[in-house]
Amino acid sequence: MTGSPSTTNSSGTEGQTTSTGSSTGDTGGPSTHAICDRYLACISAAAPGELPAAQMGFGQNGTCWQGSENDAQLCLDACEAGLETFNEAFPDEPKCALCQDHTECDADAGELCDQGKCTVTTCSDGVVDAEEVCDSQPGYDADCLGPSECNPFSNFGCSESNTCAIQPMYTFDEITLARCLSYPEWFFALEGDPCQDFGPDPTVCDLGLGCASPALLPDCDPGMGKGCCTPLCTLDDPQQCSVNEKCVPYQDASGYILAPELTYLGMCVPK
Repeated sequence: MTGSPSTTNSSGTEGQTTSTGSSTGDTGGPSTHAICDRYLACISAAAPGELPAAQMGFGQNGTCWQGSENDAQLCLDACEAGLETFNEAFPDEPKCALCQDHTECDADAGELCDQGKCTVTTCSDGVVDAEEVCDSQPGYDADCLGPSECNPFSNFGCSESNTCAIQPMYTFDEITLARCLSYPEWFFALEGDPCQDFGPDPTVCDLGLGCASPALLPDCDPGMGKGCCTPLCTLDDPQQCSVNEKCVPYQDASGYILAPELTYLGMCVPK
């Protein structure tokens, strides 16, 4: 529904609360029309040809706000229903999202604003769970499953025969990714072992480990490599490291930067 709804002029009760949580004592107040403003923004992006007709009813000076409080409430309900309809028709249009942030959802029910809808989910709560690859970091996929291939703690995203490892990509963009690798078991270096040596010995740290430079690990003897393997941690949970270690932002021994969606990673180094 994009035009002005058919309403019956009837007097409402002064101070009645609308479904948007705003008082309708003043039907002309712009703060009471938030849902309709969002509906119009959605129409403007998804079906601009329908916008003029919608503005006649739902716009700031539209007919919706010239009558009684009950008339205004009917319009607010129509905007909410219209936004839901457009969201179903245009799920990839951000301006047609049913929510913009977590505060619009029912926190007591465990809801979060995920991909434009209030949903009971752990995706987008900012914590990378065992069955997620990322969560709310820059560049993360809305479903928390990419763009990196896997979770370097749980191996989620990889098959049982593959290992999720942090690996620098020796390309022009000099970036470090989490990738599912199918190398034999002996190829993966263990905690304290040299890494990234490009020789016949293991060059990639095993699951849950990252390659840190000797500058961070005083006891590291990298041999022909660039560093030694040390446990990974997440920056929001430094307790993952031992009592004699601290969790610092991940610094790959190669000097390459982490992919943006992996910036939650840290590495355990001596205090």
